Amino acid sequence: MTTKEPKRPKRPPRAPAATTRTELVWAEIHSGVGSGKRLNEKLKDAFGVPYAFLTEGQWREIQSKAGFRHSARFEINIALRRYWLERLETTISDETREAVASAKEKLNEAYEALAELIVNDEFFRGPLQFHQRTPLEQRLELEETCDSISHAQIILSAAAKRLARGPGQPSYGPLYDLIHHLDFILYGQHGICVTRSKNRIPAAPATDTPFEYIWTVIKVADLQVSESTVDTVLRDYITERDEHDRAFPKRAL
Repeated sequence: MTTKEPKRPKRPPRAPAATTRTELVWAEIHSGVGSGKRLNEKLKDAFGVPYAFLTEGQWREIQSKAGFRHSARFEINIALRRYWLERLETTISDETREAVASAKEKLNEAYEALAELIVNDEFFRGPLQFHQRTPLEQRLELEETCDSISHAQIILSAAAKRLARGPGQPSYGPLYDLIHHLDFILYGQHGICVTRSKNRIPAAPATDTPFEYIWTVIKVADLQVSESTVDTVLRDYITERDEHDRAFPKRAL
């Protein structure tokens, strides 16, 4: 007899780093898009993340570990902005899922109530006015209504399945694009592409490996993505990048 090993408990999401109002203002100023206040408000409502762009402390950590020039902050902020905008466009709110579930439940109740009336002969008794339909016509119309409800239930069931939050989703697509932009930034700063090598970034002040650089940005930006997910997406990205042999333009950032 074999016993299943208990699943490893899921780590709770990281809480965003404590940030002063002044730091948030500076983050918005350095966002590269004028003011990031409106985007920050949307992120706070949708994900509980208070800011979309690097604060002074976050930038200093990335700069010291990756050995970047100051110009990289602008590029990373733009990459993060694209990531969050795509997340906002692809994320389904809990209210929408609840509305679909509620509609399904109400339609089920309506279907059962109508079905009971259709087979209840007493429902069709009593005198009819000249303009009213015959009992047979009324029964047929109620049966058609039940058919319409059945079709609506099929649509709602498919929608509920489509809108369900799966493991690792919906961050895979936006995360893939973010890694691509971070790869371009690394190339623009140091002339190398991201790899899964254990070797340190070959620049005098850098302390991170290419993977650690990607993970540092994602971690300090509070993207709520696990390290294993980053590793999986990075592996897929590097494989497809190298298969297509897409070289970055030769210009420094």
